[in-house]
Amino acid sequence: MSLASSTLSQQRLPALDGVRGLAILLVLLGHFLGALIAVPADSIWIYVPLSLRLTWSGVDLFFVLSGFLIGGILLDQRAATNYYQVFYLRRICRIFPLYYLTLFLFFALIALGATRLSPWLFDKPLPALAYLTFTQNIWSVWFVEKFGYPAFWPGVTWSLAVEEQFYVIIAVVIRKLQRGLPVLLIAFIVLAPVLRTICYFAFPQGALMGYLWLPMRADAPLLGVLVAYVWRQPARHAWILAHQRVFVIALLTLGGALIGLNVWQQELALSGSSVMTTIGYTWVAVFYACLLCLVLAQPEGRLARGFGFRPLRWLGEISYGVYLIHIPVLGLCHALAFGQTPTITNRHELAVAMAAFLLTLILAAVS
Repeated sequence: MSLASSTLSQQRLPALDGVRGLAILLVLLGHFLGALIAVPADSIWIYVPLSLRLTWSGVDLFFVLSGFLIGGILLDQRAATNYYQVFYLRRICRIFPLYYLTLFLFFALIALGATRLSPWLFDKPLPALAYLTFTQNIWSVWFVEKFGYPAFWPGVTWSLAVEEQFYVIIAVVIRKLQRGLPVLLIAFIVLAPVLRTICYFAFPQGALMGYLWLPMRADAPLLGVLVAYVWRQPARHAWILAHQRVFVIALLTLGGALIGLNVWQQELALSGSSVMTTIGYTWVAVFYACLLCLVLAQPEGRLARGFGFRPLRWLGEISYGVYLIHIPVLGLCHALAFGQTPTITNRHELAVAMAAFLLTLILAAVS
């Protein structure tokens, strides 16, 4: 690695914490409001959930950002003698403690009879082995076909499974492949929507496979790795800086098309739809990759300053804890207050959802 590219790789932008904060904020808005508000189609309040139909894509932003950050670490350290030991040890220390603690609480509460309190959270869990080995995304496809959707408490951890599987593979690829890495990254980015399309039309659960399984979702984290690679090449780095308008136009075009298609063809906003399964996930990932490039290219610009907003950065710093516990907190609050699955049909249920939101932030900050 040249001195110039080494200097570039060592830069740390506080705005990236804000980008992570945006990702978790989108997830929270989708789960605490968009998925809960139940109003008649002719009510003026119907525009609230309609406006939040794309908030699920916060997970895709996580994938792109994770690919960039993790890919950058691996690229910077790929010549180190303790490359694998340090990388995997850091991942274990970062991910495992809180993850396995939430799993322990989940199964302990089931043993104590919590399923009666909230079937939504506890009924029909996947086999413990699936959660313990980060393979719940794979198990879920078979499980949904046989038994319906599994318990919601650990439901969001499918994305952690995708990331952990990705870490194992990409660490080996970056270590072993000294040349041709960008070609391989682009090839598998292109392959992902092809695989999703095949699955969608060939298998009964093809849409779910396209949403949950790594090969079909590899485009988002691989785009992040590709940005990390390009950002560490001085000539390509300079090209991005000189052609920022291209990324602005791409961002506006991709974002505008997403909004337009969401209004015109609402199925696009729903993960698992035909358009989203085939090309939509890649479309969203490219949108977020362009956003990331613009933040990197203008570290003192308006966009980076916006993501540097301290509350947003703070939210990004606690995002992992928030992501793991927000569904359990939401479900328990509604079960204790109303004895029901989380839903919002009146101001009292809205108040409980907002209380669960605040409690989630507090508990994540403590964790």
